[in-house]
Amino acid sequence: MLRDPLVVKQSFPIQWSSRLWAWTPDGIFTVKSAFQQLRIAAPPCPFARFYWAKFVPNKLSVFFWRAINRAVPVDVRIQNCAISLASGCVCCTHMQIESFDHLFMHGGIAAPLWDYFATPFGIHRQDFSAFWDFIWAWFNVAPAGSQMGSLGILIPMVIMWETWRERNCRIHNEAPSGFRTRRYRIWKWIHDINPMIKVNKSSPACLQQVVGPTL
Repeated sequence: MLRDPLVVKQSFPIQWSSRLWAWTPDGIFTVKSAFQQLRIAAPPCPFARFYWAKFVPNKLSVFFWRAINRAVPVDVRIQNCAISLASGCVCCTHMQIESFDHLFMHGGIAAPLWDYFATPFGIHRQDFSAFWDFIWAWFNVAPAGSQMGSLGILIPMVIMWETWRERNCRIHNEAPSGFRTRRYRIWKWIHDINPMIKVNKSSPACLQQVVGPTL
């Protein structure tokens, strides 16, 4: 129960008195201070410091925010809103129910990309049963601020974006893209966001695989 926010404070001369707002330092009421007291604050998101990083493009950050808040309209999410919908994942030869985890972790669009880009980081998709545990491993694969640490944040967000993009193309009967095309798009994201990333023959093999050829 909230305590009475209005307190009586006597000032001089003694016959004067005023009521002050207890939740601001100067005693003056503000809507913001009332809102902060009344709202139910959500616990801080442990992923936020990664996906809102300055080097991450806004559309990737916003899409990731939507994903973590269950606001990406995969078939199962739509069905959970009491909407009747027959589900068939367009990323698989044998259509399965399109859940979030299936599309973004196990489906035919995302899985080959994860397996290609994760291996140099020592991350193996098969070791994780929960998608967000898998992403957490990516985000913490290397020290923040390092080249590999930045790639560990960027690559999974790009894979998620490109998976969603490819899924929507197929939903609208556009020609599907092959693995090499999708891999190239991810390499292009990396080079466009950080043109300073360069590899040569002396670079570690893992970095050469992750960053790809000079575009």
